[in-house]
This record gives sequence, structure tokens and C-alpha cells, in this order.
Amino acid sequence: MGAWLWPLLIVSAAVIECSIFLQANSGLPDSSGTKMKKALSTFRTAIPGSHTIPDPLNIFSVNEWYILDAISEVLVRFDHETGKYIPSIAESWTFSGDELRMKIKPGLGFNDGTPLGIQDVVASFQRVVRRRTSTHYQIWEHIPACSPKNCPSIRAEGDNLVMKYTGSRESLFMFLSCPEAAVWSIEDTRHETFSPKKFSGFYYPSSIAKSGIDLKKNRHNVRTGQFPKAPDQVMVHNLSLADGLQAFHSKKIDALLVSQTPFKPFPFPLDDYQIHKTVPIALNYLLKMKVDDSAPFTQGFLEALWETQKSGDATVPAFGILPPGVEGALTKEEALSVLPIHSTASKIHIGVLMPFHSAEFAAIIKSAAEKTKLDIEIVSLSRESFFDALSNPSRASFDYLLSAYLASDKFPMTQLKLVAHHHLLPANDSDTMSRDQRVDLLKKVQNYMLMQQITIPLYYAPDLILAQDFVSLGKQSITDSELQLWRINEDISN
Repeated sequence: MGAWLWPLLIVSAAVIECSIFLQANSGLPDSSGTKMKKALSTFRTAIPGSHTIPDPLNIFSVNEWYILDAISEVLVRFDHETGKYIPSIAESWTFSGDELRMKIKPGLGFNDGTPLGIQDVVASFQRVVRRRTSTHYQIWEHIPACSPKNCPSIRAEGDNLVMKYTGSRESLFMFLSCPEAAVWSIEDTRHETFSPKKFSGFYYPSSIAKSGIDLKKNRHNVRTGQFPKAPDQVMVHNLSLADGLQAFHSKKIDALLVSQTPFKPFPFPLDDYQIHKTVPIALNYLLKMKVDDSAPFTQGFLEALWETQKSGDATVPAFGILPPGVEGALTKEEALSVLPIHSTASKIHIGVLMPFHSAEFAAIIKSAAEKTKLDIEIVSLSRESFFDALSNPSRASFDYLLSAYLASDKFPMTQLKLVAHHHLLPANDSDTMSRDQRVDLLKKVQNYMLMQQITIPLYYAPDLILAQDFVSLGKQSITDSELQLWRINEDISN
């Protein structure tokens, strides 16, 4: 992914020091089942593309993250209830200058019972450096004296991982808590083609087929004792959203994770079901492909687009890079004041991946442009051309890309400081800023991005988990749509 694009795709939503005040209520129907919840020994769900184990260093979809998150374990996890990073494979950690020292918990194992130790941790990190293909976290740029063939800055000392890191500590912990930093066996990291045989996650794949992946509980996972009621088996069906909806409606699956996109109402089932809603955190936005000072979009364009919002819709207008209610988010007036009144662009080409975004949404964008005398042409993209544009923006034959990203509560606000590689931002990378300084920085960064029109935020939308009325979803987060499989049955009484 392009060096200046990849950080934008992990823009923060909820942050460690800030909280979301926007309630998770909207125009969505709110249904809850009436049947008694029952413990599930087998849980059935659907994830599009779940017919293979993705390489954690080549992740291009949230579905791949979900699969990896179930079958691999990380050093630390972000706790959505406390807003803090908590130990997982790591037992404790300390910093001394630019050196991180993490003690690995003793007695850990992979799914087959073989020990999981410090050498597996080091080998997993060295693979990240060796491959240099991470689509989200290019950590090797902040590890001194580190090359693909030799990286003494990542090493083992006893049962401690020792790493020299000169970048933001918050950015580092974001990496440590995501599937790209998961721990694999040293044998599985030696091969360039990723085909793991051992798994450190809460579940492991017992079978992999075109129809889906069957997962079984890993009794050796570090969190197994914390969630003893989690299903013993998870059947992940490889189904498209349309087929997943049909399977849910016919009760062939127990739960389904879906995204609410603007102007594409979700076709809810007719029978009893539960719905778990996040706050509106999935950002729909226009992303600039060219590195220049052009600013084609006007105040009037966004106002015309927002006016099409129907009363009671689930989506909400996006005034900035942060969702409404997050400290540091821009108001409508602040966002519009940064944009020009008149545009100098003769024509704006926007690439749109269908059906990722609906044709209706693209048409409404074009209509808002026509009302404000902007000449917009919609370019329909294939999946291949969409991701090629993200990876190689200079090769794109259009000016902006219509995209969306789930801004998870895992990512702290300082990620905004990392948005550009060769776009100079008005920021320094100090970890010692006060709360007021951070909020001020957030506003400055968002103002800069809007002024340069690096990105044009359009709408925020919630993500949803649909569940049959007999399913106990446990304590799923409302600021992170990830279906945490180990929380199923969590609140069922013994």
C-alpha cells in the first residue's frame, strides 16, 4: 500500500483518552428475541472469503482480520471496556529510552500442545521486517540498524522480547495488538509462502474448504480460562452478504456481521432476531490519489450532499476524520470553513467499487455535484483495480477513490499524526503532550487534511451483528464491530 495512504486507512475513532458520547440509537430497527438464551457448543456464522488462511502481512479486508484474530494471538490486546492495553502473550513490559522489553508468559502452547516461546515471538517479528509487505504498519522504518537479512534490534534475552523502536509508542502498541503482529511458530515463519500448521489463537482451523473454515477451541490459548463458556466449535461459512442474509433468515447460521452503508438500507429479516449496534464509526470518504495542492470540492458540495440525508437514517454526516462525540472532532461549521467556496477543477473523476458502495450512493454524490456546478464522472472499479489504486495511487486513472474504513476503538488518536509520509503535517511526534495539546493537534491535522483535500469525509455508519434470538452474544463492544467469538455464551448463567 502506498506509503502515504496506508496510515489514513487506520484513522482513529474512539481513543484511549477520549470517549464516544454518541448513543448507539438510530433509524435502525431495534429487535430483541423473546426466547431463552441457550449455550452453544457449536456457533455458526458467515465471513465472505473464509476459504483460506490469509497472510497477516497482506491484509486488504476486514474479513481477513476477523479470521486471523480468531486463530492467532497477539502480545497485547486493547480492552474496549477499560480503554487500555492489557497483557495477552506478554506478561509485562517496560520502556528504557527507545528500547521496549516485554516478558513473555511461561507455559504457553500452540494448538497441538507444542510450547510457544520467545523464539517464536522473535521469529514472527523478524518475518514482518524481512517481508516488508505490511499493509498497515511499516514498523521497520522506526527500528534502527535493521535490514531484511539482519535485525539485531529485535532479539531475545532470556524470556524477554527486546526491541529498539524510535517511533510513537502508541503506534507501536497499535501494531502489537493487531493480527499483523500475531505470534506464529518459528517453523511457520521460515517459509515465504504463508501456510501455517500451528496456531496460537483462541481457535484453530480443523478443516479449510471452499465452503468455509471449521474452527475448534484451542485449549492452550492464553485466554481460554478467561472465557470457559465460549463455543467449542465455530463453523465459518464462506458466504457473500446476500447469501449470508438468506442463510440467517432460514436460521442456517446463528449470527452475521454486516455494515450499514449510506443510501443502501439494510434488508432486515422478518422474523425474531437480535441486533447489536455499534456507534457510527465506519467512515465513508473520498481519498485523493494524487499528491498535489488541488482542492476541487466546495462547501456547497458537502452541504448539498448532507441535505440528502433522510430523517432517521442510520448514517450521520461526517464533519471530520473523527466521529461525532469524540473529543477533538470538528463541528460542521469548523469543517466547512476550511473548504473553498468556488472550485477551479474542470472535471473530477471518482473511482467507485461496486457493490461495495451502492450505485444509488454514487448517483447521489454526482447529483450533489451537479447542484453546485461541479463536473464529476463516476468510474466503476473492479476489486483488483480498487486495491491497485490503494497500493499504487500514482497509477490511478482517477482523482479520488470512494472508500470506507472501520475506525476501530483499538486505534488511539495519535495515529492521525502518521497520516502522511510525504505530506508535511503541522505536528510533532512527542508522547508527552497534554490533553489540551492533543485535542488542539487533532483539530489542526483535520483542518490540514480538509484544506489539502487529502480526504473528504462524507458519512459515518454503524456496523451491526445480527443474531438469532436464542444466541447470547456476550459483552460485544459498541465501538468495535469485530465479532469476538470467545464472548459467545459469556453472560449465560450456569
